[in-house]
Amino acid sequence: MKLAGKVALITGAGRGIGRELALRFAREGADISVSDIDLPSVEETAEEARKTGRKAIAVKTDVGEPGDVDKMVDRTVKELGGVHILINNAGILEEGAPTIDSSIERWDNVIRVMLRGTYLCCRRAGQWMVEHKTGKVINFGSVMGLATLLIPRSSYPAAKAGIIHLTRYLAAE
Repeated sequence: MKLAGKVALITGAGRGIGRELALRFAREGADISVSDIDLPSVEETAEEARKTGRKAIAVKTDVGEPGDVDKMVDRTVKELGGVHILINNAGILEEGAPTIDSSIERWDNVIRVMLRGTYLCCRRAGQWMVEHKTGKVINFGSVMGLATLLIPRSSYPAAKAGIIHLTRYLAAE
């Protein structure tokens, strides 16, 4: 068990990559805190993780809201003992439309969840990590944050580019 004694906090863990990462980390021995805006889906992930014999909690979290992120991290620390690994996986896609036809509300929501959410989670979990002199952070970028690909979604590549550069900055910090 490579991760015995570690606690992993995974956002966007109700389905897809986040769910699979959570289950893999549990199989490798980590206790896990899984969060998502969709509580029933993340409760299913936690239940599946518990079948590995690990502790798992599900936390309904809007990662774009500082209060939600604080509660998520505080609950993880209280119930599982810390945050040794943070995986920022939460994300959304806007409806496909050229920039001139897209709404500012859709733009704001993608940036709020993906870029602001990554920042808020890194900031709050990072406080615990720095205090305890331990921790790893995994943020998800995308080739769309590096290359100009003509797809009708300007907010997604902008958010991913921001995440890539935020990650580089935090690593240097």
